[in-house]
Order: sequence, then C-alpha cells, then structure tokens
Amino acid sequence: MKSEGGRAVKLVKITDDCVNDNEKELIWMLGRMHAFENPGNYSLMGMLDFFASNHPSAIRLREEAIIYIVPIMDVDHAYNGGSGKDQTPVDFNRDWHSLSSQSHWNAVNAAKSWIDSTAQLNNFSVFVDSHSPPPSGQSLFYYIYDSDHHYINTRFVTETVKHIGNYQGTEEIYYSLYNAISQDYIVTNYDNAKHYNVTIETGFNNRTDGVEWTKDLYLLNGQYHGQAISDYIHGQANTNDIIIIIIIIIDNNDATNVVLNGNWLPSTNILGYYGDNYLSADTTTPSSAVFNATINTAGTYEIFTRWVSKPNFATNALASFTHSGVTDNFSIDMSLRRGNWVSLETYYLEAGEQVSLAISNTNANETVIADGLRISEIVDCESLSILDIQQEDFPFSSKLYPNPTKKQFTIQLENNTTLETVKVYDMLGHLFLTTNKYKVDTNSLGEGLYTVEIKTNKGRGIKKLVIR
Repeated sequence: MKSEGGRAVKLVKITDDCVNDNEKELIWMLGRMHAFENPGNYSLMGMLDFFASNHPSAIRLREEAIIYIVPIMDVDHAYNGGSGKDQTPVDFNRDWHSLSSQSHWNAVNAAKSWIDSTAQLNNFSVFVDSHSPPPSGQSLFYYIYDSDHHYINTRFVTETVKHIGNYQGTEEIYYSLYNAISQDYIVTNYDNAKHYNVTIETGFNNRTDGVEWTKDLYLLNGQYHGQAISDYIHGQANTNDIIIIIIIIIDNNDATNVVLNGNWLPSTNILGYYGDNYLSADTTTPSSAVFNATINTAGTYEIFTRWVSKPNFATNALASFTHSGVTDNFSIDMSLRRGNWVSLETYYLEAGEQVSLAISNTNANETVIADGLRISEIVDCESLSILDIQQEDFPFSSKLYPNPTKKQFTIQLENNTTLETVKVYDMLGHLFLTTNKYKVDTNSLGEGLYTVEIKTNKGRGIKKLVIR
C-alpha cells in the first residue's frame, strides 16, 4: 500500500510459524498516526524488539499469538517532518469511521481491511495505539474506552506497572468524543469479553519519578509493555499446539553445575543480575567461574551470558565456550549492556554433549562479573515478516543468511538476477547502510530489527534482518 505521497506503509507480522495459527490470539498495534510523537514511536519500537527477541516470554508469545504492527501510519508527515496532529482535511486518528465507510487516508483504509480480515481468523485479544501527550506532558498514561468490561483494561495497566517497576502510569476512563478514533473503532466492531484495547501515551521530557526520558528508556518502557502483553495473552491462549523450546539456564549460585576458582565475591549492589546475586572478581587473584551443562537433545543452540556493569568494570573480560573438545574465546566489555542476556555464538550440539562456559579475569584490565549461562534452542521457523500494508509479490527469489546475525550477512539471489544496491534501514525508516556487495558487514549496526532493501535488475524487494 502506498501513501498519498507514494511511500510504502510497512506492516510487520511476528509469530512462530512452527505452531498452528488456528488457536492463536490476535494482536494489532499502530504507531505514529501523529507523526511527531516520537516517544510513542520509540516505545512501540521497544515492544517490537521484545516480540522478536529470545526472551522466554517473547518466545512464548510468538507461539500463542499473531502480532501485526504498523510502526508508522502517517509516513508522509514522518518523512517530511510534519506533525500530523489535527491536519486537514482530517486527523489520521479521527478517520476511523464505520467498517463500511471509506476513510480519507489510504493507510487507514488498508489497516481497516487488514484488521477485519485477520479478525475473522483469530480471536482479537489486544489492540494498542501508541501516542505521546503534548511535550509539556511528563506522565505515562493510558486512555481506556469505557466499554462494558473496561475492568480488563484497567487490570492490564496494573499488571504492566509491576513490570515497569519504579514509576507508574495512570489510566483515564473516557467516553468517545469523536466516534472516529481507532480505539473506539476497534471496540465498536471487535469487542469481546477478553479484549484489551488501549491508547498508550508515552510522555516527553521527564518521567513522573523525575528521571529524564532517553531513547534507551523509551525502548525499555516498550519492552516492559511487551512482556506484560505476553503475560496477558498467556492467561487465555490455547496451548495445545505449542512447541517446547529447550532453554537451559545455569545461575552463578548453582553449586552442582558451577565450579569457582580463585576469589569470587557474591553481591547484589548493582541491579540487573539474574537470580539471587552475581559474582565479581578483581584482578589481584587469577579467577575463573566455569558453568557446565549437558545437552539432552541434539539441535542448534544459541549461547548467552550476562553481567551487571559499571564504567570501571573490565572492557576485555574473557569468556571461553567449550564443546566437542573445541574452545572459542570471546572478549566482553563489561562496562556496558548490563542486565541482559547477550549472545556469544550459535552452535550445533549433539545429544549427551557436555559443554561449558568459563568467565575469567585472565589479562583483564578491571573487575570481571559472572552471572550465568543460558543455552537456547533455535527452531528453524520464520517468526517475523515485513510487508507492505497491502502485500505485493516479491519480484525475484532471494535469501539472507545467517539471520539472525551478529557481524555480517550474505545475499543469495536466483539465477540471472544481478544485485544493484542493498540498503539497510531500522524500523523507524532511518537509512544506516548502503552497499552493492553480496556480503554485508553489520559491525556498525546495533542489536535490533532492520529491513533490508534489495534492488536487482528484476526489481526491488524487502527482507527482514535481526542483529543480536
């Protein structure tokens, strides 16, 4: 689907293709109906990143739901730098009239059509419209339509606050003022006893607890909402068809599977650790923490570790993963990226194989942290696709591999197809990389979701890319 200005309106679909779609719940999310509301845009991007991640709650959600996200509805104002708020002849979020009526904007008409067609196939459980209040607004709050069972929505907000932690949003119950807002439209046409329908307003400037909003905090806020949505869906999904993904986690306090050498001190001083605490070792005594695990089922697995961080922690901590008698070494900067499972590499591991991850201070320039080993099975299923809001046929056959990737990917094209250009965009539409090479270096890109535009002698196509 093209906007009035001829720009593609993108639709992201996220689900686990290994699980039958018939019993899955349906989730729809819209962003930037008011193009200048960037905080809401980053919050939605945080949700999208979470949904496509290896977080156990995200894996579970992809098994139990089909998620559709339109990150940017008003692509023309987003591109041109306009606000879109109260624009003529009609605001994007005042253009949602009845199902049978013709809306003014192409994207709204297409979204209505897609929502209706997908709602015929699956139970419509969640609708989120992501916005921001005026720049003077500091709060995070939720508009909740006053339907007969808005108590479901208010309970969801309460549960979300549990994930958010140290600051709270508020909910505002309202009656329809316009009868043409997307949230009103969804309630009118698709409401059911389990339906969660909300407009999230993510504030500018400072949060209600006085902390200044940053891009990273907006993304984190979105991840918290994503986890709350996963918990909500899990409470009502049919789990008969779910494929069990093998995840092994060895915490640092597991006396059976962790061998400590040297001088490791347990601590809870820095937040972001897994389990009860983390271990730290300075450089005065040679120290290593070895996490051991047994693989019961052969398959492809991704190896993770984690740490808490401070600016003066080691920038060159040594992590060594051993399997089948082979050891791979990784240098870790522990001054950054605290409190997340960080991917090291992907391996094919045999059933019965003994593997280990050693964290050590060998040649480290500062304190080293040991907080856990995670081994996650990778199931060969496509979980994310990026489409025009009205899907068009891909003009040629192509493949990106490896995907997910860490350092580079390769483009494979069908015979008689010549590569002309490759462009890599983030989910906000920012261009990060242009090349004409079949092998593309991604070291300059951060972790997250990207779209890859491939232009050939046969036309143009879009692929998704996950960098971890």
